[in-house]
Amino acid sequence: MQAYNTETGQIETLDSFVLQNTSNPRFVVGIPHCGLHLPTNFPRQFNLYGTIVNDSDLGSRELFDLTEVGGVVASVNLHRNAIDLNRLGLDGPFKRKNKKTGQEKYPAPDLTDEEKKKLFGDFYVPFYRKIKETLFSLREIHENAVLISGHTFNLGKGKVDICIGGGVDKKLCSLDFKYALAKNLEKTLTNAGLYRNGIGMNCPFNGKDGISGQFGNPEKGVHTLLVEFNRELFIDCYEEPTKPYTSRSVDPRRITVLRRCLEEAMDVSLRDVFGI
Repeated sequence: MQAYNTETGQIETLDSFVLQNTSNPRFVVGIPHCGLHLPTNFPRQFNLYGTIVNDSDLGSRELFDLTEVGGVVASVNLHRNAIDLNRLGLDGPFKRKNKKTGQEKYPAPDLTDEEKKKLFGDFYVPFYRKIKETLFSLREIHENAVLISGHTFNLGKGKVDICIGGGVDKKLCSLDFKYALAKNLEKTLTNAGLYRNGIGMNCPFNGKDGISGQFGNPEKGVHTLLVEFNRELFIDCYEEPTKPYTSRSVDPRRITVLRRCLEEAMDVSLRDVFGI
C-alpha cells in the first residue's frame, strides 16, 4: 500500500502488517498499535492533529520482537486512527473519536457501510486470519498455543510497571501460565534493576477485547494474554498522556533490556507450564 508516515511526513510503500517467522516457532505475538502510517487512498480525510505519534504504541514493535525465543510476530504498519486492529467487529476498527484523546479522527463525514466493509476486508481480515492460522498450526504441534497481545501504556508516573490481562468472566488463559509469566517477569525485572511499581493483574486492562479476547479459549488449548509495559520504563519525563513524543524519545538501550527480561520470562514460563 501507499501510505503517509505520520512521524516523517513522507509517502512510503509498505505492507499493512509484517509477519516475522522464527526457526523454532513456539508462540504468537500480535502488536496491533505500533503503526505510524495512514493509507493515501483512505476514503476520508484525516484530522492530522488527531493522529499525532502519541496515539501509536511507540517502542512496542521492538519491545515485543520475541523471535529469539520462538515468537511468530505479527506487527502492524497501519496507524490505529485509520484502522484499529485491536477492536472487534465491523464498526470497532473505525470509531470516529479517538478514545484516548477524545479527538475526532475525520474532519469529513463518517465512513459509509460499503467503505467500512472494503477496508475491513482489505486490512482487518488478513491480519486476523494470519494470527488464527498460526495459532492453530502451533496447537497441532504443541497441543497448546499461546498468543501475547503486546502494548504499551501511560497513566502517569508511579503506576504499575506491567499489566497482564487474561479476561474476566471468560478466562482467556491458563491461570498457571498467567501467574508463571507474572512471577518470572518480576524476577527478571528485579534482576535488571527495573522492578519499581509491581505488575497489575487485569489492572488497568483486562484483555477481554481485541486480539486476546478474540482467540483466547484455554479449554480448547488456545491461551491469550494482554501484556502492556508502562512507557515510564523506557521514555524519560513522560508524565502527561497528551505530551508529544517521537521515536527519538524511546531509549533503545532500555528497550533491549526490557525485551531480554520478557524473553527470559516467556522462555521459562512456556517450558515450565506447557513443556513448549
